[in-house]
Amino acid sequence: MRSLRALFTCRSLRSLLAVLACLLWWQPAWSCTTGACVTVGPRLASVDIAKSALLNALYGNLLGGNLSLSVADWNALAQGDVGLLGFLNALQARTAVGTPDQALAANATLAQLAAALQASAQADANVALANAYASLASQLAFAGGTIRMADLLQLSVPAASLAGARLNALDLLAGQLQLFNHRNLLTTPAPVGVSASALGLGGVLNGIQLYSQVIEPPVMVCGPSGTQFHSAAIRIKLKLDLVALSPSTGLLTAIPGVLGASVRIANLDVYASVARAEGAIDGIDAIGRLVTVRATPGVADLYLGTFSDSVFFNRSRTLNAAIDLGYGNIGTVNINGAVVALEARSAVIGQAPLGGSASFTGPFPQSRTFGSSSAVLASALSSLVSNLDIRMTPSLGLLNAVVLPVLKTVVAGALSPVLSNVLSGVLDPVLKLLGIGIGEAVVTVNGIAQSCTVSGTVYNDANRNGRFDAGESGTRQALWAKLVAGNAVSAVVSVDPNTGAYSFPSVPMGSYSLLLDVASGAGTAPAGPPGWAGTEAPTLLRTVTISTADLGSQNFGLFGDNTEFTLVKTVDKTTAAPGEVLTYTLNFKNNGAAGVNNLKIEDSVPAYTAFLDAGCGAMPAGVSSCAVSARPDARQAGLVQWTINGMLGAGAGGTVILRVTVN
Repeated sequence: MRSLRALFTCRSLRSLLAVLACLLWWQPAWSCTTGACVTVGPRLASVDIAKSALLNALYGNLLGGNLSLSVADWNALAQGDVGLLGFLNALQARTAVGTPDQALAANATLAQLAAALQASAQADANVALANAYASLASQLAFAGGTIRMADLLQLSVPAASLAGARLNALDLLAGQLQLFNHRNLLTTPAPVGVSASALGLGGVLNGIQLYSQVIEPPVMVCGPSGTQFHSAAIRIKLKLDLVALSPSTGLLTAIPGVLGASVRIANLDVYASVARAEGAIDGIDAIGRLVTVRATPGVADLYLGTFSDSVFFNRSRTLNAAIDLGYGNIGTVNINGAVVALEARSAVIGQAPLGGSASFTGPFPQSRTFGSSSAVLASALSSLVSNLDIRMTPSLGLLNAVVLPVLKTVVAGALSPVLSNVLSGVLDPVLKLLGIGIGEAVVTVNGIAQSCTVSGTVYNDANRNGRFDAGESGTRQALWAKLVAGNAVSAVVSVDPNTGAYSFPSVPMGSYSLLLDVASGAGTAPAGPPGWAGTEAPTLLRTVTISTADLGSQNFGLFGDNTEFTLVKTVDKTTAAPGEVLTYTLNFKNNGAAGVNNLKIEDSVPAYTAFLDAGCGAMPAGVSSCAVSARPDARQAGLVQWTINGMLGAGAGGTVILRVTVN
C-alpha cells in the first residue's frame, strides 16, 4: 500500500490565512553574528549591614516608596546572575507576547519583571536568588508605572545567540529601577532618611536625608564591534545634620577689636551631579575569546551650599553654579556677643577624565576599572575647601573685612575632615551602589554572544546517488528539520516542499544533532515519509558543530516510489475571524503510468484552528470507497486520515475535504 501525505501544513494567523498553493518560498540570506554583552557599573562582591541599609534607602528613594530587603537577599542579588534568554522567555509569558524580542519592547511593571526574574532563577535552581526576587515582587506592587527592557538592554544580536549570556542580578535591578525613576518619577524626589551609625559615621553625623534623581538611565548592550554603552547620569542631594562642630577661635580673637568669638557648625547640604560614564566595544575575537573595550568615566560636579530643588532636579536644566548655587546656612558665629548666621557655598566643576582601552580575555564575566575614584575624591575635597566662600548674615559692618578671611580659615579647617568622611563614607558608596563611580568606570564584559546559520536542502534524489544534483528539487512532502541539543529539541523549521530548502537563522555556538522528521513536535527521533528512504545522510541524522562560520549544505537525500503523485491544498478564504469556518480542499492526482491500489492521505489540523469535520469529494472511476479513517475529537487539533480503496488509475485524481473553525 502506498501512502501519501499532504504537501502543506497550514500555519494560520488568527486574522490572516494565506491561500496555500505551489509557490516558491523566498529564502533570505543569513550570516554569523557575533556580539559582546557589556555593562558599566561597580559590582559588589558582598553586602554588609551598612550597605544593606544604604541599598534599601537608595532604591526605595528611586521608586518613590519603601523597600526593605534583608542582607541575605541583597547578597543573593549581588552574587547571583541572570540568564538573559531565560529571563526574556519568562518575560514573554508574563507580557503575553509572541517572541523574546517582543518581550523586550513590551511595557512591563517592576513586579512583572521581578516575577520573570524569579522564574528564571528557579529554572537555574538558584533558590536564594529566586527568594530575593519573590520578596521584591511582593514589595514592588505599589510601583504602578511601567518600563520597557529595550530602553535598558539594547540587543543588536538575535535573541537565540543569548543562550550563554548572563548579567549580574544587582546590576540588572539597578538599571531597571533607574529607568523606572527616569520614566515615571518626574517631580522633585522625596527625601529618605539614612542611618549615620549604620554607615559608621555616628560620631560625625546625627542624621542624613538623601534625595536622588536619575537624569539619564543606563544602557546595557549585547552587540558587535562599534556598539556603544553608558552608565546612568544622576543627581544626589545630601542634607546633613552634623554632630555640632565648635572649632577653636584663637585666630579670630587675635584680630584687633574682636574681644570674644565662637563658631558652631551644625548643618551642611552637599550636592553631586555625575554625568554618564560611556564606552564602546572596539573588537571581538570569538575564537580567542577576546573582547576589547574603551571607556571614559563620567564628569562629576560637587557642590556645597543650596540649590532650589526645582532647579537641581530639573532633568532638562543644565546647572550653572554662578547663577543657581546659593549660600547655605551651616551654623552660627558669635562675635563680641553678636550672633549671626554662618553661610557657605563652594563648587567643584569636574574636568573631563581621560579614557582608556582594555582587553577582556575571560573567563566571563570579567571587569576592568577605568580611572580612579579615590584620586578624584581627594582632588575634589581639596578644591571644595579651597573654593569655599562664606558670609555672615546680617553683616558685622566694618568687622567683616578683617573677620571673614580668618573665619574662612577656621571653617575650612573644621569642615575638611567632615567633608572627607561625607565624600568617602556616604556620597561615593551611594553612587557606587547605583553603578556610578566618581571619576571611575568599572566595565564588565558579561560574555560573547554568537549565532550562525545552519541550512541545507531535503531533495528528491531521483538517481539515488546520494548527491544533490542539478535539476533535483524538493520531495513535495511535509517535513521538518530539527536541531537537538542534549535530549531536547532546541529549534524546528519547516522544509519547503517544492525547493527542499530549510534554514536555522540564529544558532548559538555548540554541537547539535540535526535530523529530519515528519512531525513538528518535540520528538527527537528521525523519521521520513512512508515509502521513502534516505540516500545522503541515510539515517536522516547529522551531527553539526557551530563555531565561527555559517554551516551550509547540510543536505538530506530521499528517494521514494510515490513521487508520481501530486497533492495540492487550497483554502476557501484568505482572511477569517474567530468562529468562522474554513474549508480546505486537497486535490490528489496519479501522474504515473500505472494504477495504484489503496491510497492513504494524511493532514493535520492547522495551528489556531479546531477540527470541525472531514469528508470525501469527487472520486474517479475505479475507486470503490473513500472514508475518513482517523480524525481528532471535535474542537481539537490532530491528525486527519482518509483511506481510499480500489484502483486509482493513471492520470486519475480526486478530492478530499477538511473543515475547521478559527479559534
